[in-house]
Amino acid sequence: MDYSPETPTLTSQIPAAQAAPSYSRAGWMLFDERRLVRGLTLMTTFVVVVGLLSSLSMFYMPHVFGRDFVAHLMDLNGETNFSATYNTFLLLVPTIIMALIARAKHAVGAPHAQSWRTLSWIFAYLTLDEAAALHERLVSPVHRLLHTDGFLHYAWVIPYGIATFLILLAFLRFLRDLPARTRNQIILAGVMYVGGALGMELFQGKTDTVMGDHNVLTEVLIFIEESLEMFGLIVLISALLHYVRQYMPGARVQVGLTPDAPGPR
Repeated sequence: MDYSPETPTLTSQIPAAQAAPSYSRAGWMLFDERRLVRGLTLMTTFVVVVGLLSSLSMFYMPHVFGRDFVAHLMDLNGETNFSATYNTFLLLVPTIIMALIARAKHAVGAPHAQSWRTLSWIFAYLTLDEAAALHERLVSPVHRLLHTDGFLHYAWVIPYGIATFLILLAFLRFLRDLPARTRNQIILAGVMYVGGALGMELFQGKTDTVMGDHNVLTEVLIFIEESLEMFGLIVLISALLHYVRQYMPGARVQVGLTPDAPGPR
């Protein structure tokens, strides 16, 4: 019988050396997984709520001292501010984890090492895109080419939507081979992130076409968009960390100067 290293109920019945490759020398992470996810959740809630309130203050609190500074700092749709930097950080975390999973799997000859590596490169691009707003530069050329408006007012959603569909097709087998819990969490994270980044951008495009780009409804749509993106990334981070802990025995990255410290229980 072929025992899968990613099926705990089976692998627990046979010796560890036969059940799964050992990742103990691959290099991994040493921290409290639940505390990290809880901390990111609280921080993300703070960022999106303060971002929404600071944006709404531009309409309803015109004479509050420091309003413009806070609104710029926490603008969920802004660039080179705290919210944008935090969103970039959230994208960087799964990028690093995926790269380390790929490295660990390659080191022991485990399946799908290349798939994990490709995913890490895709997320590395998304991180760069978030930091430099690369997708925004596609709006004008695609708009001129296709004469889009309304829901497609922000025309970058067209090439990015096509790319997302092609990536999904390319990774269907990879998703099928993942453990059920990991697969379901990654799919949920993808639906949340893509639904926010592309889906809400469609509604924002229609709203901005009809009402202009400076209105309360647009700010609410931006809040929903950024919330879906950020919380989707947290679901992804949680899924990746659970996958490492459950299905990659012995794997850990040492954080700090304690290379021989025991891993979390």
